Amino acid sequence: MVEYRNQHYVPEFLLEGWATEGRVVTLHFESGHEEPSQSISDICSRNYLYTLPHDTALEEELGNLEGRQAVPIKTLRKGGTPEDLSTQDMQALCSFIFTQRLRTRVYRGELLESGDQVYDIPLRRDFESLLDRTSSLSLDEKTYSAVRDGKIKAMARELQNYLMMHGLGLVLRDLDIVLAVNKTEEQFVCSDAPVVFDNIRFKHEREQYYPGAANRGFLAYCPISPNKYLILYDPFVYEFEYDTERRIQITDVSTAQLLNQMQVMNAGDIAVYASTPFREKLLEMDERAQDFRRYETIPKQIETSFERIEYEIPPSQPLPDSENPFQMMHVNQGISFSKRRSPKLSKASEKIVHELLDDSESTAGAAIRAIGIALEQFGQ
Repeated sequence: MVEYRNQHYVPEFLLEGWATEGRVVTLHFESGHEEPSQSISDICSRNYLYTLPHDTALEEELGNLEGRQAVPIKTLRKGGTPEDLSTQDMQALCSFIFTQRLRTRVYRGELLESGDQVYDIPLRRDFESLLDRTSSLSLDEKTYSAVRDGKIKAMARELQNYLMMHGLGLVLRDLDIVLAVNKTEEQFVCSDAPVVFDNIRFKHEREQYYPGAANRGFLAYCPISPNKYLILYDPFVYEFEYDTERRIQITDVSTAQLLNQMQVMNAGDIAVYASTPFREKLLEMDERAQDFRRYETIPKQIETSFERIEYEIPPSQPLPDSENPFQMMHVNQGISFSKRRSPKLSKASEKIVHELLDDSESTAGAAIRAIGIALEQFGQ
């Protein structure tokens, strides 16, 4: 029986793009340590990240999903072009871009941090209310902390499952794709949070810090090898000067460096690359990353049984504070902002997700069913 204990938050099929015989170079920013030859099976993974030890059915189904999502990535990596991808391949690719963004430890950490702020006051009041009604009990901080941490982790898992179901559906299917081919000596790097969301057109105008995947002007970047980068973009806002195969050539080293800078900015702790020496350059990028990060906290509110609580989240994966990195991309300044590029697609996605939730006992169960439906749509 296959054990789904060690769960990858960046799939091995993506890391393979930088691997030689299954091994890559890794750099840990926090310690500055570079590992010159590390197995891709040992990085970007954690025990029971998405599931509980007694129930790994969701991780098993995510493995099936990754198998299908890998097909278009490998096609492009081996010399194929966006024009070679079928409609089903494109759907699988869009689902990968969305779900990969949600599955990282960086994103999960952000959910846990927000949950820590949201649940602390109401949970403590519930706990103290119980103690008031039961004179034989006293406030045990250790027990309280265990209950509180369990609630927060459960909330994070449920929210990840809920958002992932949207990404499996229709949210990104109205985007176009272009493949950037690196012709410079600056290799593209990957990280433990490889998918970068952006909104070049509206982020400064609207003072956006969090990317909205359904927003007008949305962009997503993802490296797939040292010399290839995927860009998904809103075709109503951006126009690329690509060739007949939907490819653009990166010939300016500054463009390659900026894409790497955004990758470093988005990272949690790990950079992945194909060859040394690259350590010093990446550490310098990490130092400069503060120029691209937008540290302002985002005030949000949530209703509880007691009151409306306001909390603030410092974004761990903010929109990069950079402009258009591509000379061959033109931005349409005449388009107005909207939260939903396609209200019809968004509503259809919400309807599907809510029906799955209504017919399932848990968000994990609903997510398993959503993956099954997606795989059928993707032709598997």
